[in-house]
Amino acid sequence: LEKEAHLNFLYPKKRAIERPSIYYIEDREEDIEMVGRIIQRELPEVAFHAIDDPERALAQIESGTLFSDSPKIILIDINMPKVNGFEILTALHANGAFTSTPKVIFSSSTQQRDIEEAYAFKCNSYIEKPQSYPKLKETLTKTLEYWLTYNLN
Repeated sequence: LEKEAHLNFLYPKKRAIERPSIYYIEDREEDIEMVGRIIQRELPEVAFHAIDDPERALAQIESGTLFSDSPKIILIDINMPKVNGFEILTALHANGAFTSTPKVIFSSSTQQRDIEEAYAFKCNSYIEKPQSYPKLKETLTKTLEYWLTYNLN
């Protein structure tokens, strides 16, 4: 038995490599397409999932059925119709299953009120969504690399 434990330590059984999942809750199809394209090109090892209906996302968060796997990062827009990003943050916090999952607000809003409110609703980071594709690519890539590589959670 001792020899078997020693061999397992030296030669651990190989596990399937999991692709980290990123979920993006955003109502604008154009933004989803751009973010998806950037992730596909710059971070091909990442599984990208977009949810374009915030009302449905909220209902599924509350019922515990939204995510098919454990997300490594959840990107959330603030300004969405019917259900805004603050309501999504509240539901994620209330669910309890996502306390260690980084929740990153990715919004074009730079209003101080929105930033303060997002942190009050337990976001982990607030990133301004750039308007140009090159700046979006740079910002998104650096943000995701930080949360996937350097942040220990």
